Amino acid sequence: MASEMLGLVNETTNASFMSFEEAENSMIQSWFLMSNPCTIVSLLLAYLFIVLKFGPDNMKSRPAYNIKYIVMAYNVMQIYINTNIFLKMFTTPGSLEYFSKHSCHPLRPDLNPVRSAIMEAMHIYFVTKVLDLSDTIFFVLKKKQSHVTFLHVYHHTLMPIAVWTYIKYYRGRWRGG
Repeated sequence: MASEMLGLVNETTNASFMSFEEAENSMIQSWFLMSNPCTIVSLLLAYLFIVLKFGPDNMKSRPAYNIKYIVMAYNVMQIYINTNIFLKMFTTPGSLEYFSKHSCHPLRPDLNPVRSAIMEAMHIYFVTKVLDLSDTIFFVLKKKQSHVTFLHVYHHTLMPIAVWTYIKYYRGRWRGG
């Protein structure tokens, strides 16, 4: 037991010092917005410019937009996507066992159907974090600039970066037998 634990600590330590290229998962290289960090960083810089400068300046001389039905459609879409993520995560054979016993460990290659389902669900979750940027844009278009707080913008900027990094460099790797 102690040698097993020491091996796990050693493996984790070694993995922590791996170069990013070694840790990167080639399976996700071709997925939407996952090829390199420049894409997501550029998107987030555009988001920050729109919600903090361009949007408020542009809306000063305009009336608030009535986007009630757009927001309703957006919310229905979010419910649909998140329900699909939930179903994918918990209806794939073997996924419940993985979550109950091994969810703190990287996905092993021998968990192929579970691995694929979880990786796809994580990517869809990442895309929802990018879609969540729309929340702030809706506030700007409705002239609810008081809702565009530091914490709101910080959260919506940090989440896509954190999820992107997690998917790209951690979850898909496996260093062991």
